[in-house]
Amino acid sequence: MKKKIFGLLMAFVMIFTVAGCGNNNVALDLEKIKTEIMELKLDTVERVNISSALSTSDYFLNTMDVYDFDLEKYGITKDYIELKEDNYDFSFAVSEDESSAYFIGKVKDEKLISELDEYFSKFKEVKKDEIEGYTVYVACSNNEDALKLARENAYSKIYNNLNYATDTSVLSIDKNLVSEFLIGTPMFITSAEQYIILKPADGKEEEVKEAMDTYMTNLQQQWDTYLPLQAELVRNREETKVGDYLIYIISQDNAKVLDVIKNNQK
Repeated sequence: MKKKIFGLLMAFVMIFTVAGCGNNNVALDLEKIKTEIMELKLDTVERVNISSALSTSDYFLNTMDVYDFDLEKYGITKDYIELKEDNYDFSFAVSEDESSAYFIGKVKDEKLISELDEYFSKFKEVKKDEIEGYTVYVACSNNEDALKLARENAYSKIYNNLNYATDTSVLSIDKNLVSEFLIGTPMFITSAEQYIILKPADGKEEEVKEAMDTYMTNLQQQWDTYLPLQAELVRNREETKVGDYLIYIISQDNAKVLDVIKNNQK
């Protein structure tokens, strides 16, 4: 009986040993990771993204934004629209000749739908849809494609406008300390969002970790005195390892970014 128990324990030890070794032998496909992360999107709809996509398309050329103080001219009551951060949560644009228009907004009172139906009834063709709680009306030369464009642009990308470093000097890390890397840092000074993948050279992991601790400490101090929302993202960053790779993620959805990294092994 003792021999059987001993044998089982040894088997478990071997399994965990092999699993551990396999993990250390991970090789990440950095180019594929870069490509997929560039396309990652958040799960929450951004009304401004939809409006921007429509207003810059060929379907709504020469449209002018309609603001809350002018809604009454179009038979629309602003108080029927939900507030978001003390602003009415809508986008409304109409062409100069009123041949095309779109509306995107959160409905507070169902009377708003009646008013919008009445306004858009003047157009020859109109389509209505809902995108994650936002009511959308489009009236243009191709309503189906306009709605498709609205859906495709409803979600923001997790990362916008990243610079990809050609060496590790941006992190104040000697290039000889790292054998592989992928470093995406923000292009604009108003964002702290970034991700960093480093594979330390043999025997250099602790040195790289220390350098990254300094980098992150400085980054936190910088944003604590600049933009609170970005400072919070830095504070809630993901720091982990995948095999021998050190991973640092600052974003609005760290889990999604990490999943891409973990799922792209050679």
